[in-house]
Amino acid sequence: EARHAASPMAPARRPHERVLAELLLGRVWRRAGIVGVKGRPLASFHGLSPAIARIMLAGDVLLIVVSRQLGHAKPHITATIYAHLRGDSEFDRAARD
Repeated sequence: EARHAASPMAPARRPHERVLAELLLGRVWRRAGIVGVKGRPLASFHGLSPAIARIMLAGDVLLIVVSRQLGHAKPHITATIYAHLRGDSEFDRAARD
C-alpha cells in the first residue's frame, strides 16, 4: 500500500536520512527545552503530523494541499484520518474521489 508520496514534509525514505532528520529534530528540541526526563525529544517527525494538519486545516488550507504536505498518496487518506477536525463538505468530496 502506497500511503505516502514524495513531499517536502514527509519523513525521509532512506534509513540514514531518517536518522539524520531525527537527530536534527532532537537537537532542536533539546535547545528549546522540549525533552523528557531522560533528555529524549518529546516528539518525532511522524508525531508532528497531527499538529501540522490541525494548524493547516484550522487556517482553511485546502485538503489537497494538506494531504500533499503530509505526504499522503491521496486526499481521502487525509480526510479519513482528520475527519474529526472538520465536518464540512470538503472531506465528503475527498472521500468520494
